[in-house]
Amino acid sequence: QLAKVWRYMSFGRFVWFLQSESLWLSRADRLGDEWEMFLTEAQIESVVSEFSNDEDEGVRDLKVRLAQLLNQTKTLPGDPSGLESPTGASVSEEARPGGDWATYLRRTLHDSVSKNRRQTYVNCWTISEHESFAMWRTYCAGIEGVAVCSTIGDLLVLQTMDTQLLPVRYFHQNEKSNEVGLWHMAAQKRVPFAYEREVRLIRSAPYRQTEGGPLIDSIGEPPGVALKVDLESLVKAIVVHPQADSAFEDSVRAATVALAPTLAARVAKSEMASPRPY
Repeated sequence: QLAKVWRYMSFGRFVWFLQSESLWLSRADRLGDEWEMFLTEAQIESVVSEFSNDEDEGVRDLKVRLAQLLNQTKTLPGDPSGLESPTGASVSEEARPGGDWATYLRRTLHDSVSKNRRQTYVNCWTISEHESFAMWRTYCAGIEGVAVCSTIGDLLVLQTMDTQLLPVRYFHQNEKSNEVGLWHMAAQKRVPFAYEREVRLIRSAPYRQTEGGPLIDSIGEPPGVALKVDLESLVKAIVVHPQADSAFEDSVRAATVALAPTLAARVAKSEMASPRPY
């Protein structure tokens, strides 16, 4: 639990973090990777093969099992399985014994993934004992960025019934797996991202509009949600981009003094900014 984790961000996001005393969880379909939470063709085929072989199971039993696998929560009137029909057709029409199971299962998986991407929110950290130049380059546009250092233990205390801290599993696109539950899909990325060594706070819950709540976008869900935190406990260090000039460092220090004065002493230059010996 003492392992260090880092979150790299722009100066604007850093100011918001201090002002709101919150972490920003972005909606999964807005993270910038079009593969977020999508299943590979190999994963889909694994699931289709597994369920297509259950020829002796009744429709309702099969639907219940698939619903549990996908971690669905929304139900149709009179349908205790918890699984929506992707096309609106009745279950007997779309998945009758002897019918086209593979087509039904594939369509259901596609529908579930699309919905879950719009109702899952993610906050990303990288596990490392030291700051990473690659992460500075990837997540801080230009040289005016900030990295907040915390620990795994401090993130674990933020877990709730609908918010989990999970390590990201990196997979090959031809990898076969029938693990397609929501938490599993939200905590997987392709192997080229393995350098990030990522852990994620993941929240999965349909958004409900409340008075004074966040703005929603064109699909009816907010682009992200704020998770309140105790800054004093969470923040172990605030590190300024290694290539930033003294004016930017002064701005980071001034913002911290103004918005979270107890953290002022934790602002530091990047170790990478140390002058070479000769």
